[in-house]
Amino acid sequence: MPCQDAQLAAALMAVFQCHLLLWRVMRWARDGSFYSMIGLVLVTHGRLAEEFLYVVEHVVGPQENFETVCIGAEDDMEQRRRDIVDAVERADSGRGVIILTDMFGGTPSNLAISVMEAGRIEVIAGVNLPMLIKLSSVRISGDIKTALREAQDAGRKYINVASQVLTGK
Repeated sequence: MPCQDAQLAAALMAVFQCHLLLWRVMRWARDGSFYSMIGLVLVTHGRLAEEFLYVVEHVVGPQENFETVCIGAEDDMEQRRRDIVDAVERADSGRGVIILTDMFGGTPSNLAISVMEAGRIEVIAGVNLPMLIKLSSVRISGDIKTALREAQDAGRKYINVASQVLTGK
């Protein structure tokens, strides 16, 4: 009987190890890696960043590795820069971070650019909702270069003058 118990225990352990390996492979197939995704940090004037995150989660569901930094006119800008650095650290799971700002040349954009590291921490200025919705999916399995391109394409694609679209002109 003890021999059968040992064989059963060994068989159960083998099944458990196979199950764990299968789970990791399935996660890799879904996410592009075992434990990571591209992080996102929204940095905007006022509370726009928080509102964008609220709407993105309403449209596509809860987001992980997604941080916001809101910048007010009276804020200490060096403190806000530190807040951006902290947000990048929280959002980064090893595949890089994209910081999105509302307007190139504005304070949020300038602060974000000051922490940029090409290929690891990138900045996109001119954030819009289609861009964020696209990033919510491509950041799971894509690389940062592809995510940047697809976000920029989505952002441009959905900027339209309604009368021109409706009349075909």
